Amino acid sequence: MNDTFTFETAKKKPSPRWQAVQRFASTLRSQGFLPRMHFIDRIAERDLGGGIRFDPRTFRSEFFRAAHYRQTRPGYKLRIAVVRGVPILYRVGGRSGKQIVLAGALPPGSDLPPSERISAPRQQETQFEFEQEEAAYDRSKAVRLNRCMREWLGWNEYRDEIYALLGFTRICPTEAALADAVRRWQEHHQLEPDGILGLDTLNSLDARLGYPTLTTEPAQPFWVAWEPSPNFSARDGQPIDTIVLHATGGGSVRGALQRFKNRKSEASAHYVVLRNGNVLQLVELGNAAWHTSTKSTNIPNMNQRSIGIEIVCPGGRRSTSAITVCEDEHGSGTRWTCDRSTRLTPLKPLATYYRPKAVERFVPYSEAQYRSVIKLVTYLVSCIPTIRLITGHEHVHKWHVPGKRFKNRVDPGGQFDWPRLESALASVFSGHICHRFSRLSSGANTLNPAWRDQCGGLP
Repeated sequence: MNDTFTFETAKKKPSPRWQAVQRFASTLRSQGFLPRMHFIDRIAERDLGGGIRFDPRTFRSEFFRAAHYRQTRPGYKLRIAVVRGVPILYRVGGRSGKQIVLAGALPPGSDLPPSERISAPRQQETQFEFEQEEAAYDRSKAVRLNRCMREWLGWNEYRDEIYALLGFTRICPTEAALADAVRRWQEHHQLEPDGILGLDTLNSLDARLGYPTLTTEPAQPFWVAWEPSPNFSARDGQPIDTIVLHATGGGSVRGALQRFKNRKSEASAHYVVLRNGNVLQLVELGNAAWHTSTKSTNIPNMNQRSIGIEIVCPGGRRSTSAITVCEDEHGSGTRWTCDRSTRLTPLKPLATYYRPKAVERFVPYSEAQYRSVIKLVTYLVSCIPTIRLITGHEHVHKWHVPGKRFKNRVDPGGQFDWPRLESALASVFSGHICHRFSRLSSGANTLNPAWRDQCGGLP
């Protein structure tokens, strides 16, 4: 029996046939191809009909002479080479990132998915040069974006079922192991093998699990409620590199939204975090919210380059009198109902506050707010890799006037637990969390050398 293989119906694989398939695959590997199991299974087991025969001695030349196509469907980057009427799916891969991986095959003569004609890849010994769009598998990128997609697409709610389907039946996988498992699933299902559990990959998993599929990516995570503000402007192409945390200055969200939804106020934020942990989004991330300014910070394009997060909490005050705050409120627009309120006494700043001699007192933040802020910031830094700085409004704002050693902005304030945020983000954020000093030196409003040295000069 020679090593030529034919696509035929084979309900039971005779051993000689399987041996021929293995020799065929071995020959392809010696020619620089990487035949995957799905491709081999198609050859060995599937009824593709037509009696098509491949000779491993001529396959390489036939492959490069064949008609090649690029799929035009979003997210589908497997290319197609029609060899002897058989559409063969291939992509870049291998340890070098430049070898041709034979990922699968369609039945002979079948209609091609939406695609456009392209030229065959150029040859260089046993490696092949591809266009930059087909970059090698980036595990670190997949790990980061899977954190983003987990919240954005909502699969965190049934992650155990997804883990089991991907082969993790008894253990919770590490982020790297999950990315590798997702990539294997993508290879087997002819999806872009980038290890990212995005919309197309999630839909293929949901279909197997019996869940409804998503037709489009949601505008925001399901745990974020949309409360649009008219106060925003374009980013003008400015990349986002900073997150600024604020305090609303009041004990309920109603007053904050009345201001942020009023055009005359010329103020807004991207997000507002209530004391019960609920998160509202007021401005799309593609637009700039008006939560600070270049004039008040001496930072060019301050709003265009940043994301503003307001946390419902009274601002700093000299008085020690108890303040009424709403711990649980619900509503929409500017109509909100407080279901549970309490009176809290402003406290001295925490020991880690950057102004040890501050005379202001601050109301503590709620546990639900800390959990939501950590979840929100983790989502943002995972989705937007250009973010390099997380800081507070008071840390970038100017001092009040020259010669005065106090600020007219003291938020998020002395009761915000920055070390807790640092600890929570340690494994997901490699940028700077700057809260131990002000960006501008007191009085002169010149750049603080400590900021330049320890905050990467950002922004």
